[in-house]
Amino acid sequence: MSRTLATQIRRFSLAVVTALAMYSTSTIAATEPPKPQEQMAALEALIYAVEQGRIPLSRVEDALKRQRRAKERFLAPPRPRPASGAALRAILGRDEHQAVAADMKRFA
Repeated sequence: MSRTLATQIRRFSLAVVTALAMYSTSTIAATEPPKPQEQMAALEALIYAVEQGRIPLSRVEDALKRQRRAKERFLAPPRPRPASGAALRAILGRDEHQAVAADMKRFA
């Protein structure tokens, strides 16, 4: 972010910055967690901007989709790792697999 833009952003309230961030394609990071009153003001400013047509509703919906994907990605339980090494050899060398291999050999 340019120095001029950062200086201009500091002049605005959190509500205005939130609305601007929703409208822009860039991400503006907060340096400290917002207070509940600031969150409410930001939400009201965002709703007002959508109602006035300054921010398209599709932009808000896209932001919510990105947020949901990020939460799903980082809060999901870890995926099981595929078997490897001795565990993989134990699975692949089973009698059932040997029987299938023998049947395939007969038809080849």
